[in-house]
Amino acid sequence: MKKFYSMVIAAIMAVFSFSAQAEAPHMDAFAGLNFTTIDHGGVNYRVGVHLGIRGTLDMPSVAKGFYTNAAAMLTYTGFKLDSINYSPVSLVIPIHVGYKYELDLKKYLFIEAGPYFSIGLFGKSEGRNVFSKEVGYKRFDAGLGLRAGLDLNEKWVFSVGGDFGFINRLDIKRTRTSTVMASIGYRL
Repeated sequence: MKKFYSMVIAAIMAVFSFSAQAEAPHMDAFAGLNFTTIDHGGVNYRVGVHLGIRGTLDMPSVAKGFYTNAAAMLTYTGFKLDSINYSPVSLVIPIHVGYKYELDLKKYLFIEAGPYFSIGLFGKSEGRNVFSKEVGYKRFDAGLGLRAGLDLNEKWVFSVGGDFGFINRLDIKRTRTSTVMASIGYRL
């Protein structure tokens, strides 16, 4: 658990260490669909949803097109393992570094990557709390996130991405989560 908190603190410090060199941040609200599974045989993925807000800092003093961002995202995910349904709702905090390539005036392609941290809030599994000792689904997760997309007119953002967990979520082998996401965002 100490490793998890140390990783969160280190990632947040890295984001804010660049802020002294950055221009004013901009905020995006976003929503989309999730497709989550775990790396264990006999799993059926479920379609879920996510919504959140993302702050982005452009870093022209570091390199043209370079930026960093962090988000707070509420996600509803789920999967079915050996006829048992798992439907957790979590707060996911991705912290990414990225590069945007200008296609035309105010149109960009972008790609970004970085760590994410997830804290389970609530959810059900066969009528019980998914994070209870009886069910045994772990509340915390951390992993690597990737995202790519298109920023149009500095207003609309269309993206696809994935989060790949490093922590086994159940006390059986190979139960790390993988989530593929498609999102649409709007600059606030």
